[in-house]
This record gives sequence, C-alpha cells and structure tokens, in this order.
Amino acid sequence: MKTAIVSYSFTGRNDRVAEIISEKLQIEHIKITEKKQRTIMTAAWDVMLGRKPKVAPSPDVIDQYDLVIFMSPVWMGTAASPLHRYLIRVKKTKKDYAYIALSGGGTEKNPTLKKNVMQWAKHEPKAFLDMHVSDLFSDKEISNDEIQRYQMAEEEYLVFADRAITEIEKIL
Repeated sequence: MKTAIVSYSFTGRNDRVAEIISEKLQIEHIKITEKKQRTIMTAAWDVMLGRKPKVAPSPDVIDQYDLVIFMSPVWMGTAASPLHRYLIRVKKTKKDYAYIALSGGGTEKNPTLKKNVMQWAKHEPKAFLDMHVSDLFSDKEISNDEIQRYQMAEEEYLVFADRAITEIEKIL
C-alpha cells in the first residue's frame, strides 16, 4: 500500500513528529507550506470565517497514494485551516486517510474534532488520534501559556510518534 504522511505545523512540532513517523515507517513525508505568513490572528480568522488558505504543494499530490495520513495542530477545536484543501481532495477522490493531531494549546481533548475532519473529507478516517503537549504533564497543573511556550525535547517527540505509529500500524 503506497502511503504518505502529510503534515502542517505552525510551530514545527507536528512536522517533527511526522518526520519521525516517516522515517520509522519508511513512507514519504509531504510538508504543507502556505503562500502567506501565518500569525495567531490569521489562524483565528481562518477558523471563524471558514477560510482555506493557499497552500503548497497542490492538494492533488495525494492522488498517487492509497492511504494518506494527515497531521496538524488543532485551532479552536478544528483541524488547522491549511489542511482543509487536502481534506476536500480526500472527499473528491474518496481516498483512505487517517488524521493525527498534536495540539500545543489547551489541556482538554477536542470532542468535535473528528466530526470536523469528517465534515471536510465526507467519510470517516481509518485511524484518528488527538494528542496534546499537555499529555506530557499529566502529573502537574500547567497553564495554556506554559504549554504553548514549552520546548519539546527529542525524546518527547518520539513519545508522540510512537503513539501515532501504534495507531497507523493497525491500518497498514
């Protein structure tokens, strides 16, 4: 099965986890980039207005794969907006996909995230995982601001990559 992991990352965290997954599973890693500079405010406006920013590479790059694993942060309870054009492509091609999120803000799970992803793709992902940087601090109270500023160590990226690989291997 020809598989790729497609990631978008505002801080670099999701891209680093996707790189590790790509290396360990020996699958291609495609990084989504944006045409315009991203800020916290443009992220919020994208979510509130349902905007789909211009991205590279073109979403049709996923057409050559049997399974596409998407990885992105979660913004205001929804998949990061740069991913939307790719999920719409999934809908058009009826492609098998998985979705993995690593959120840097908040300590709560995102109860509507899967429904949101399915709204764009129009069918259920083969695997779904909602991870949070705050999972690293389950033994102590930590603020959203501390979570957002936290600099992850390589072994912490490996923890998240291993969690994701466990789910991905179930569908490969």
